[in-house]
Amino acid sequence: MLEIEITEGTAIVDVPSAASQLRELIDMGVGVALDDYGSAYSSLAMLRVLPLTTLKIDKAFIRNIDIEPHTATIVQGLIQTLNAMGVRVTAEGVERQEQLDILQDLGCDTAQGYLISPPMAPSEFGTTERHGGQLVNEQLTTIEVQEFLPHPPARVWQALTESELIACWLMENDFQAVVGQQYQMRGIPVPAVGFSGLVASEVLDLDAGRRLRISWRDANSGNSLNSTVTWSISPEGTGTRLSLVHDGFDPNEPTHVASHRIMSAGWQNHVLPRLVQTLSELDGAAPYRAEPGN
Repeated sequence: MLEIEITEGTAIVDVPSAASQLRELIDMGVGVALDDYGSAYSSLAMLRVLPLTTLKIDKAFIRNIDIEPHTATIVQGLIQTLNAMGVRVTAEGVERQEQLDILQDLGCDTAQGYLISPPMAPSEFGTTERHGGQLVNEQLTTIEVQEFLPHPPARVWQALTESELIACWLMENDFQAVVGQQYQMRGIPVPAVGFSGLVASEVLDLDAGRRLRISWRDANSGNSLNSTVTWSISPEGTGTRLSLVHDGFDPNEPTHVASHRIMSAGWQNHVLPRLVQTLSELDGAAPYRAEPGN
């Protein structure tokens, strides 16, 4: 759906006129987003009058949401109010995982910011940069990343295949390490590429302790991306070499190109660092469990 953005200042100049024009746009099937809410003369009364499909909370409210409980309370109330009105909420300026975690807990619909992806021009889609693990494949059809982890293969396999641990570094899920098992993972929607935030997956192949291959598609049938993700681990010195291959992107499909860019950065900047953190937190918490095949 086409969506236009307006600022608070634009709407405040003549609220009745703005409301009338915005209603006409919505009736035509065009979405209307109020940008930078909270940066000017915000009021709940204006929200009551203006017809909106999306409201974007200004980064001023997001900046310290993970360290200021009263800010989180304000944002929670705003999200609940807007959800009751049928308005989607986007949080702007998300730069830290802690911010994203809180927003997800509060029921925020979508988020944007450098944690998700930096601003990109259309000409930049499909380019790749190294931010975390070593990017070893730059083709537009595939994302391939490798990482050395100073943990035994059994520990890494544990983090890859236990639902509670997967939720710590990837997404909430109901995963079971059984070939043919279908499950879902719930994350943050990314409207720019039509991602609903709900991943539908199936365990396609499993070599215990060595390799896990899953399907990866949007649970909403309107998104055409239907890909696979393969995790492979092997001993290396005193640690483990982890390889991630995410393939199935169509370089001729614009949304696939955008998805490739965003997910390449996501695997490197977000997922792998959180996996490293999860493994570090596991150290000393429980004895290593030898898995079949190790």
